Amino acid sequence: MPPASLLQRQAVPRRPLACCETPVAYVELKDGASLTAADLVAHCKTLLAGYKVPREIRFEPIPKTSTGKIQKFELRQRAKLASDPVSR
Repeated sequence: MPPASLLQRQAVPRRPLACCETPVAYVELKDGASLTAADLVAHCKTLLAGYKVPREIRFEPIPKTSTGKIQKFELRQRAKLASDPVSR
């Protein structure tokens, strides 16, 4: 069960190559909630295989459609831009 202070969460791969992918987790917290990346990583380690545990956790708003579905393509693009040395 995820921590109670989470509002939304989604993980996306950082690299397009399957052999080099590392998970990036985007987390949106409930108002007034506090949670650290270390707490989330510790929680994930109890439930997931080591290679599935996110290497990076970003606390930011998660883009959604008008019906409330998470726009994963937008999160993938954010992860790609953040890891691309040319875009920095």
